[in-house]
Amino acid sequence: DEPTNYLDLEGALWLERYLITYPHTVLLISHDRDLLNKAVSSIAHLDRLKLTFYRGAYDTFAETRRMQMELQNKARDKAMTEIAHMQSFVDRFRAKATKAKQAQARMKKISKMKPPEAIFDADVQPFTFPNPKKAMARPMLDFEDVAVGYDDKPVLSRINQRIDPEDRIALVGINGNGKSTFAKLIAGELKPMGGQFRRGRGFNVAYFAQHQMDMLKPKLSAVEHVDELMWESTNAQRRARVAQMGLSTVKMDTPAENLSGGERARLLMGLITFDGPAMLVLDEPTNHLDIDSRDALVQALNEYEGAVLIISHDRHLIDATVDEIWIAEDGTIKVWDDDMEAYQRMLISRAGGGDRSDRPKGPTASTDRKRERQEAAAKRAELAPLRKEIRAAEARIERLKHELDMIERRLGDPDLYAGDPDEVISLGKDKSRLEGEIEATEELWLEKSGALEEAELAQT
Repeated sequence: DEPTNYLDLEGALWLERYLITYPHTVLLISHDRDLLNKAVSSIAHLDRLKLTFYRGAYDTFAETRRMQMELQNKARDKAMTEIAHMQSFVDRFRAKATKAKQAQARMKKISKMKPPEAIFDADVQPFTFPNPKKAMARPMLDFEDVAVGYDDKPVLSRINQRIDPEDRIALVGINGNGKSTFAKLIAGELKPMGGQFRRGRGFNVAYFAQHQMDMLKPKLSAVEHVDELMWESTNAQRRARVAQMGLSTVKMDTPAENLSGGERARLLMGLITFDGPAMLVLDEPTNHLDIDSRDALVQALNEYEGAVLIISHDRHLIDATVDEIWIAEDGTIKVWDDDMEAYQRMLISRAGGGDRSDRPKGPTASTDRKRERQEAAAKRAELAPLRKEIRAAEARIERLKHELDMIERRLGDPDLYAGDPDEVISLGKDKSRLEGEIEATEELWLEKSGALEEAELAQT
């Protein structure tokens, strides 16, 4: 049951190879896409109290299920259309003597028809990470012979690296080699024991790790957590912010201690990224997320415009979001000059007794991915002013509608008309003014949204 959650990448690869060669039965519950693609021969899918078996690994299952859903929903649509036609005939002609027998026959046919159930996947709420509020100079972080550790004992030393605003880095290495120690150094939870560690002016970081779940107050709901950060805002605005974290209306008011692990992870990520950090440092962010939520996290990370450092055993997450791989090894942080697939081959070779320095040679895919991501960042920067105007228009519309709602409630109060007539006139004028401002802002929003669509098409 979720055997890879607390393994490092090396451990996950060992388990995968062990299960592939294991000669007996295995029942595996996992959200590790790579493990499910390589170590199993069939999938049992539990959905709405029904268990369905599929032959093949995860990707085969996902494609088969997608096709089944498409075919079944088409069959349902066709059956419902046929029923609607027959019902229309019945409604028109059952009162006519000449058509009564035919109408009766169609009614019997309708009663016997059982259209296939519509099948669909539950909606997965997106993650939303606010972008950095201002551009950072390069380098954003600079490490010069840095040492860091605990109780005057360095875990890492001789760190000579730099992180720039657009960098996307995966930090890998055996558990205990210092990955989390390095993350805590960047997050400010540990101070360097030696060397020079320089942060750019205005640098702020959002740090996610499993132990940080403790920062959530167990008796407070998500809305109450956000209330502490948005105390000047309306309840509607606070709820809108919680909704952006991917929590449903019901879960918004549930105490944190009663939320699932995935829901607590969403809440924590929403709180730590509240102010638009320059960098995300995520230490095993997928441990409590299902596969669909992991895909939503991938999308959010690729849309986020700041720097990212990820510590994870989830190879799909790493492949989809990063363009550099760093290794915590031999008491320091090294740069791996190839891609994740080559790193995995090296680990397997090493486990089989190969030389620790045996690294595959050849062209690197990471260089190409970094260039592609830099080009994508340039395109995002080009569209940033339009996106900013759209967000500003959306915020203004929300505020104006809230003001209009308050005025309409006041105008709907019978006691108002027993008082000062000038107040009624004033409120009526305010109502007309707000309606005009809302209409004008909505037109602006439509104009800017259209311009953004055209600009995005021009970039493709």
